[in-house]
Formats: sequence, C-alpha cells, structure tokens
Amino acid sequence: MTSAAPQGSTAQPAPLNRWRALLECMVDRNVSRLLLIVGARSATDVALFLATSVVAYDLGGPAAVGLVGAVRVLPSMVTAGSAALVADRVRRPLVIAGVNACFVLVALLLACVVLLDLGLVALVVVQAVGSVVSGLIKPSMQALLPQLVGEPRRLLPANSAWGLIDAIGGVAGPAGATALLFAAGPEGVFIALAVVYAVTAWLAVSIRSPFQPPTHAAYRRSFWRDSVGGVSLFMRRGGRAHFAVFLTQRLLSGLVTAFVILYAHDVASDGDSTSGTLLAALGVGAFVGSAAAMVTHGHGRVWFVVGSVLTSLPLALVGLTSQIPLAAALLVVSGAGAALAGTHGATLLNRWLPDHVAGRAWGALFGVGAATAALGSIAAPALSDWLGTHDAMVPVGLAAALVPVLCAPGLRFLESSATPSPEALAVVSRTEVLGSLPKVCLERLAAAAVRRAVAPGEVVVRQGDTGDEFYMVESGELQVSQDDLEVRRLGVGDSFGEVALLHSIPRTATVVALTSGSLLALDHEIFVATVTGHAPTEDWADGAVAGLLAEDERRTAT
Repeated sequence: MTSAAPQGSTAQPAPLNRWRALLECMVDRNVSRLLLIVGARSATDVALFLATSVVAYDLGGPAAVGLVGAVRVLPSMVTAGSAALVADRVRRPLVIAGVNACFVLVALLLACVVLLDLGLVALVVVQAVGSVVSGLIKPSMQALLPQLVGEPRRLLPANSAWGLIDAIGGVAGPAGATALLFAAGPEGVFIALAVVYAVTAWLAVSIRSPFQPPTHAAYRRSFWRDSVGGVSLFMRRGGRAHFAVFLTQRLLSGLVTAFVILYAHDVASDGDSTSGTLLAALGVGAFVGSAAAMVTHGHGRVWFVVGSVLTSLPLALVGLTSQIPLAAALLVVSGAGAALAGTHGATLLNRWLPDHVAGRAWGALFGVGAATAALGSIAAPALSDWLGTHDAMVPVGLAAALVPVLCAPGLRFLESSATPSPEALAVVSRTEVLGSLPKVCLERLAAAAVRRAVAPGEVVVRQGDTGDEFYMVESGELQVSQDDLEVRRLGVGDSFGEVALLHSIPRTATVVALTSGSLLALDHEIFVATVTGHAPTEDWADGAVAGLLAEDERRTAT
C-alpha cells in the first residue's frame, strides 16, 4: 500500500552545451544505431522508388510510373494509423527489425520480377506489400527515440541529428541507386538494397532498451478501439493546434513539390533541369534548418511556429518573381524552415506523448499527413490551371503562414502542459517506486501530476474502495490504517496507492490526513502504463508490492 523514499537533494544538474549533448547521442550505442537506421531508411526509400520506377517505365511507360508511385504511398497511408498499434504492443526495436527483414524479401522478390520478366502486375503487387509493411516503421522509430535518449536536454540534439541524417540519406540514396543502375541494372539495385535492409534489421535487433509494452491487462484493449486512439490523442487542447500546424506543413510539402515543377516550366526553357535545381535548393535548406535547430534558444513551440512560417512565406515570394536564382534562394529558406519546424515539432511531441501511446500517435500523424501531402500534390495543378502558377503560389503561401500564427496560443498550452514545475519534478524524482525511470519519463509524470491540498482529518483513500490514483506526499503527515488500526505514518517523500492500481484490487487500507498538507496525484492509466512499461521499474514495484501484501497478511494472522 505504501512505499517510502529517502529524502535527498532535488537540484537538477546544469544543462550541458547542445553540441556536447549531440556528441553524447552520436556515441551512445543505441541512439547512434537508431540514427543509422533512420539514414539507411531514407536512402533505401528513394533508391527503391527510383529502381521500381525505371522498371515500371520499361514495362508500361509513364502511366506505369504513376501507378507505382501511388502504390508506394497509398497502402502505407491507409494503414499507418492502425498498423502503428504494433509499435505500442511489441518492443519497438523488434518492430523495426521485422519491417527491415520483410523488406529483404521485398527487394529480393523485385529482383526476381526483373530477372524472370514477371511483368507489371507482379511488380505492383510486391510494391504494395512493401508499402503496407512500411507503415509500421516511421512511427516505431520516432516513438523509440525518446526512450533511448532518456534525458530531456538530449531530445532536441537527437531530433536535429535525425533531420541531418535523414537529409543525407535522401541525397545518398538516389546517387547510389543511379550508379548501380548503370553498373548492374535494376536487379543489381534490388539485391544491394536487400543487403542494406539485412544490415539495418541486425542493427535494430542489437538495440537495447529497458522499455516494453505495458504488461498490465487493463492496457491490452481491443484493436479497433485503439485504432482511432492516435487521432483522438490530438483532439485535446494543445494537441489540436500541433495537429493543425503539422497537417498544414504536410499539405504545403505536396503543394510545393508540384508548384516548383510547374513554376520551372513556366519561367525556364529547360524546365526539367530547372526543376531539379529548385528541388535541390529545398534539400540544401533541410541541411541548414536541421543544423540551425541546434543553436536556437528559448521555447520550442516558438521555433515550431517560426519554422512553419519560414516554410510558407518564401512560396508566396517565389510566386512574385521570375528570377530563378532568387527563387532558389527563397526555396533554401523554405527548406530550412521545414526542417526547423520538424525538429522542434517532434521534440515537443517527444516531451508530451506518453510512451505507451506514442506509436499510435505518430502513426496517426504520418498516416493523415501522407494523405494531406497527396492532396496537396493533386490540388497544385488544379490551382495552377485556375489562377495561374504564380498567382496560385502567393495566396497559398500566405494562408499557410497564417495557420501557425493562429495556433500559437494552443501550442503555448501544449508546451506548458508538457513542462512540469520544479517543485512537482522534485517530488516525482524522489518517489522510490519511480526511481528507475529516465528523466524524460519523470518530467512527463511531473507535468501530468495534479496537486491536491488536504485538511486535517480528511480521508484521502478508504479501505475497500476502487483505486483510481497514485499519490505522492509533497507536505504534511498522513496516517495509514487497516480495519481501524494504525499501521504506519507517511510524510514528505512517501507515496501510496500503488497496490490497488497494479493488482487491480480494492484499496487495502485507509489513508487520513493528520495535518494540512499537499499531495501530487497521478491518474491510474499513466501511472500503471509507465511503471509496467519499464522493466526495471516494474520489477522494483512488484517486489515492493509483494512485500507490503505479505506484511498485511502477517498482520491479519496475528
């Protein structure tokens, strides 16, 4: 029923330089392996699409290329939200390894399609299978990152490194695939990709993390109920603002890609070459923005808004000029803004989302975001035909820049709800049952805890009642009694309520306040999911609860 923790200093260590934190991430065995997987995944995604497009063009011309492109995106877009539940029910390194292992088979099957001349239908079917499976990997990787990073001060550097490595992969992938296409043909590309997928599967299996899916039966809910859980998480105050800005960014990404190509053909005689130059400018900007995130200071939600505005406004300005060098410079700014917004937006969600639902939340973002980007790609030519390319880019850029500004109050609430007070963090940090948790988790719990004042004589929990909260004593003294007999007293640093929650049984004792005081209360779900989702914490809690129950039995027997 109770657990006590020795009191100690609650002072937090001084924050280290972000570049030092970045170095710590890069040399950390588990974080560095995840980042290598991120880079490899970025490179292989583009390389696989390039090789399948070449084969599709040979088999069916431009229409076949469009079909392969749609099949590459649509199945994963539809399944990402539901498939991401696997990332909340299975250890995430194993999910990542499993997806890459499946892609070994996909790549080898694609090589067989080419070598055996099995035709377009076989190519599309294999591509569709890979797309369905791929819906699992991005949510799993993004949800795994804060579990491996552990400390809040390392979240932003880790997300910055993610952006840089993702951008590098996006450049290296097509370059390597192009060289292999000339040297060994599409089948050579597919075989090389199978080797890369095998290596990344091994890297994922070798990642070690103490986190696990919550073992408590209450969190093994129905699949269909949890399938909509990712979107519903963003329907709360603050979450709605982040969701709106994220979807605006994804819509804009689809619009920008299409607009840039249309714009290049409008202003240049060699539209294809100019398109490549302008799209490359976006990629250069992504490098700049990811690096710039490392030197930003202040509130992350401010930089999320600033980055989103910088993504949008340059598009409007491009629409006002026909100068290709100026347009390229503006698109560098747009790409940098997108990377800056992506880094800070991801960091904000890493701090806010509980680990046990992070997979489905990221799945919802990526699934709905992919659909929104596809909508942007479809809408851009229609808007261009209606208004003209230049005239369409101006209002689209201005409207997209307005959305994050309007959402700023909601983002402020989201950031404040993910930022605990120093007093609450101190109480949570010295609670013994939570002592094995990394600081990222402790901050989430401290931010979620509700402070409750108690008066002398007030009954906090009553023996036999259903338990719905876990309590930590911030100040005051309380009495614990069973069957009207006092069994212990609680003071600052003690906690109670875990027995009923972890064992799903009625309260085993009554707790009454002896003096005025203050408690921090954690909701049933976040407490149980956090404790049972972290193996060392669950082991400690199981031992402590077993000891308390044994003590109760001895007391009853005597």
